[in-house]
Amino acid sequence: MSGPEQRESERHPHPHGHSTDPGTGAGPSAGTRAHDGSGRPAQPYRALAVTASNRASAGVYADKGGPLLVEGLRAMGFAAEGPRVVPDGEPVREVLEEAVEAGYAVVLTTGGTGISPTDRTPEVTRAVLDYEIPGIPEAIRAEGVTKVPTAALSRGVAGVVGRTLVV
Repeated sequence: MSGPEQRESERHPHPHGHSTDPGTGAGPSAGTRAHDGSGRPAQPYRALAVTASNRASAGVYADKGGPLLVEGLRAMGFAAEGPRVVPDGEPVREVLEEAVEAGYAVVLTTGGTGISPTDRTPEVTRAVLDYEIPGIPEAIRAEGVTKVPTAALSRGVAGVVGRTLVV
């Protein structure tokens, strides 16, 4: 809406980087909450990056994926923490449950989604989720195969538990 039919709360100035004019397609950054109209940006959503890797958690090699997730989340405006590096399997479930309890809005995981017998992240993630959102991993795989054909082998899942989005 614009003009007289637009609500007064939607017509305030937006010096902090977004508009509420539906015609512009502009909105708040992905990682920030809507505000109360005071002109102050809202607090960013909290996000956690988790790396599921038996070898990285044992110190065999450095985690490279987790820090990239944190960097990307921060670039999108999230208050990102981590990465938490844990062995695959039950430790992934534990960190997901802890993240939900701690009130994270988003948890991004990397690792443990391949076809090795030790890759158990999809199974333990599914066990925690209230419901799945299949379009997210489908889109990730579709983009991934354009760069790395073996991305088609990923078994990653996404969904919601409580009020937390888990990818």
